[in-house]
This record gives sequence, structure tokens and C-alpha cells, in this order.
Amino acid sequence: MNRILSGERRLAWLASTLGLFFLVAAKPAHTKSEADNPQPLTLQQALKFTLKEHPSLGVFQFRQQALEGERSTAAQQPGYRIGAELENFAGNGEFSGVDNAELTVSLSSAIELGGKMDARLGVIKSKRTVVETQKELQALELLSETTRRYIHLLTAQERVKLAKESLQLAKETLRVAQRRANLGATMKAEVKRAKASLAQAELTLHKEESNLKVYSASLQAMWNEQASKVYSASASLYRFGNALSFEELYQKVQNNPSIKQFSALERLKQSEVDLTSTSNQSDINWSVGLTRSQASGDMGFKAGFSMDLFSESRNQGKLQSALAAKNEVFVSKKTALLRMHDQLFNAYQQRKQSVHVVERLQQDIIPTLALALKETQKAYQRGRYSYFEYVAARQELISAKRKLIDAASAALMYGVAIEQLTAEPLTLFKKNS
Repeated sequence: MNRILSGERRLAWLASTLGLFFLVAAKPAHTKSEADNPQPLTLQQALKFTLKEHPSLGVFQFRQQALEGERSTAAQQPGYRIGAELENFAGNGEFSGVDNAELTVSLSSAIELGGKMDARLGVIKSKRTVVETQKELQALELLSETTRRYIHLLTAQERVKLAKESLQLAKETLRVAQRRANLGATMKAEVKRAKASLAQAELTLHKEESNLKVYSASLQAMWNEQASKVYSASASLYRFGNALSFEELYQKVQNNPSIKQFSALERLKQSEVDLTSTSNQSDINWSVGLTRSQASGDMGFKAGFSMDLFSESRNQGKLQSALAAKNEVFVSKKTALLRMHDQLFNAYQQRKQSVHVVERLQQDIIPTLALALKETQKAYQRGRYSYFEYVAARQELISAKRKLIDAASAALMYGVAIEQLTAEPLTLFKKNS
């Protein structure tokens, strides 16, 4: 999807497409009434809630209203002025008093030359585009932050599952140690160590369940919802989508709202240059009036016009400043592209490495450690392995699964960074990473 969308339609597209990042692995939602039971939540729902309720997007309607006021002002023709002039009064001799005074009533205005009104309206139009891209950029940042918090929640869920698994393994260890102690095959100290290990596993589970509530509340804060219930992320931590090559991804960076914002600023600065250039053409100031002589009672018409001289040379300073501001935006855009190139390369490589770690852990390391634990447990029950070897095998498996969760979470986080830089979801890409 390469065509560029704008306004509310663009924001809705961002929400729906970024939501696809997890919807490919989402589970069906089931309604639960108790507030203390986790309520399933898809990423797409979280993104829609954020776009609808987050207050930071509300300021843009006021910015647009302000620009509408500026547009109304810019579209106005030069105003009219009415004036009165009294001459030849309160002097001496024949000009004493007001008998020989002359009263002139005049109407004056100006004729704008050089397309000044069109230039003013062009500036307002460019400002509108800047505000639209600012809103799009703010929306993308909110969607990315919501996605990151959703990943935190998803990761916390996996850690709770791992803590429960670790608790079950600790219970099994205690059961085996107790049985061996009852048979006199081991010291009672091993039973005490197993009990202490079980207590530590319970503490870990309690901590992970507490973290789960914290991350749920953090996610809810994105749409101003009180933390009165706990959400469960309806997605898989181990589905990453596919990615294009780095070169193809970098081509899509041009669609990033921050780059589009620089482009919009360039157009705005060009409009300001055009507006400044119109001042090179002097306006024609005109006036018409009616003069009445108090002495004779005669009346006559009066007309005049004026123009500023040397306007072009007097305007060179402002024009130079406007051109410099435009060139500064152009350089800033190139700098931003260079910075985003580095950010994208780092995210691309780190995501690739994290996915590789997940695959090796899932396919090779964890299955091997699971078999090793099973064999070690059997050997411990028979007295061939010590308690410490048994516990070490258990801890190696738990540690590997913890690394799996961390690597999967990192892969998703780097995926969000890529999505934010390219403003497109990875699930739309067709090639394998």
C-alpha cells in the first residue's frame, strides 16, 4: 500500500494496519463480567481507543480553527479609510477664525499589486498542510507507544506463565526431595532447600502478577481509562511478521510523517518567500475627496495617488531571511533522513538478531534442556545425580525460557521501531526476513 492518505482517513488507516501486526495471531475475545478477571484485548482495539480518547490529538482542531481565522483575514481586500481635513483657520489676518477655512472630506484605500492576496492565502494553505502532518506524526507516535505498551503487557503475560511453570517445577522438586528424604536416600537439608526454592518461586509469581497489573494500567492510560480492570493481550509474543530488505524499507521512510512534515515546512517556507517577494511590487495608494470653501461656499473634488519608491531594494533583507529559512528546512530534512537511516539500520539488524535467537531457543536449546531436565530428574530419583545437578538443570531450562521471552519481546519492539520509521506495518510485507 504505497498511496498516501491524509487527515482522518490516514489516521484510521494507521490504526487498522498497525493493528494487523498482532491480529494475525489474535485469539477470539470472550466477555467476562468480573473486574478482577483479565479482559481480552486485541491491539487493534487498543489503537482505536487511543485515537479516539487521547487528549493530545484534540489540540489540532483548535489549530485548524485558528488557521481558518487567519484565512478569513488574509482573503480581505485592503480596507477603506475616511478622513477630514480643515485648512486656513485660526490664523491671523484674513485667516483668523473659520470664515476662510476649507474643509476636505476624503475616502482612501490601496490597490494591491503583485498577487499579494494569493500569496497570503498560499501561506495559510501551506500552514494547513503542516498542521495535518503534525497531527499525523502525533498519531503515529501515539500508535507506536500504544503498541509498545501492548507488547509490555504481552511480555508480562508470558512471564506470569513462566513463573507458574517454575512454581510447578519447584513443587515437583520438593516432592522428589521429600520422597528421597523419607527413604533415607538424602539429607533433610535438601528438603529445606527445596522448600526455600518453592517460596522464592511463589514470590516471583507474585511479582510477575503485580507487574501484569501495572502494564495493563499503563496501557489503559493511553485512552484515559481508570485501572479498574486488568486486560489480557489477545496475541502471540512469538509471531513477528515478515520484513522487506533494508534497502526496500529505507525507501518507505520517505512516507514517514516526520519527513512529510519537513516537506510541508519546505512548501510553507516557499510560500513565505513568495509572499515576501510580492512586497517588491509597490501598492497604489489612492484617495478621493470633496473640498468646500467657507468663504465662497464653493465645492470641488480632490483626487490623488501615491506609490512607495525603491520597494525592491528595501525588501532584499526580508527576502534573504525568508530564503535562508527555506534552505535551513531543506538541510534539516537531509539531516533527519540520515539519522533515520541509522535508526532503521540498527532496528533492522537488532530485530533480525532477536528473531534468530528466538528460533534457536525454540528449535534447539529449549527442547534439549527440557530433555536434559527429564533425564536429570530420573537420575536424581535413582541417586545417580545430586540435588544441585537437578536444580541446575531446572534453572537452565527456566533461564532459557526467560531468554526466549526477552528475545521475542525485543524482536517485537524493534519491529515497532521499523513500523514507526516506515509508517507501514511489517505484516504488509511479502518477503521473508
